[in-house]
Amino acid sequence: MSNNKINVCDNIVGITRMSAAEKFKFSKKYKLVHISDVHVISCYDDEDDKTKGEVAYRIPFFYHNQEESIDRWFSLVDAANKEEPDAVILTGDIIDFPSKRNIDVLTEGLKRLHAPHVYCLGNHDWSYSFDYHTESARTHNLPKFSKFTTGINSAFSICELDEFTIFAINNSSDKVEPEALIELNRLLSIQKPIILAMHIPICADDYEDNLLQSDTVKYWRKYICLGEKGIKPDKVTEEFISAITNEPNNIAAILAGHIHFAHQDKITDKLTQFVCCRGTEGSYSVITI
Repeated sequence: MSNNKINVCDNIVGITRMSAAEKFKFSKKYKLVHISDVHVISCYDDEDDKTKGEVAYRIPFFYHNQEESIDRWFSLVDAANKEEPDAVILTGDIIDFPSKRNIDVLTEGLKRLHAPHVYCLGNHDWSYSFDYHTESARTHNLPKFSKFTTGINSAFSICELDEFTIFAINNSSDKVEPEALIELNRLLSIQKPIILAMHIPICADDYEDNLLQSDTVKYWRKYICLGEKGIKPDKVTEEFISAITNEPNNIAAILAGHIHFAHQDKITDKLTQFVCCRGTEGSYSVITI
């Protein structure tokens, strides 16, 4: 394994929403490692020509060769283990498409993690550029991730720690799955604090201090986040966003990826969203609570 440089973006959540000291007073400090957007790009020699073509097409976006991308992922896993966190949160696009080798590399990396982890799908994880988010991709590729997630269309995954829950949802298709909304309402009724994880960030367009939408458009030259002025949410997603932004509730923080740069912004006066730096550059976030 080559010596990939690993950078740490220190996102200190601290559960400092206005009433957080009273609502979420924990008995100890917790450490979480947040990894996103590694975009592993690889395939086996005996995979089909379309998949090999995808490797050739996508490698120049992030890497020099297949092995570099695999090495980057395993280096991030090693770095996460050295942090000795209470949990690892992976917010999607760890792989760039669902080739057999990419799935095997993802599986091996997750097995190497010492801490409990949650995984939510990114928009690239389950599609190739030649069948991006088609019904065929949804039918044939999403089931490949069932061992990492829960429910129809890999709707969510959960990690229960002693004093809070990490709830990771699949919004990789620019929408929240109905099962995830049902599970959110169940978790909200329990009143245990929740760290919410997702791939595509939420833009609070009506919150004047939220700069995520404008910062993202400057970087990408287009809208790639969920919000009324960006990617307009469907009915289920609107209900989901309403549930997590209507105070009081037990949502402690939101963690996301997708935009390929670190960002921190308010969703409401009491709720902060932390977007992870991108894993392709060997970066990850450390969140202390």
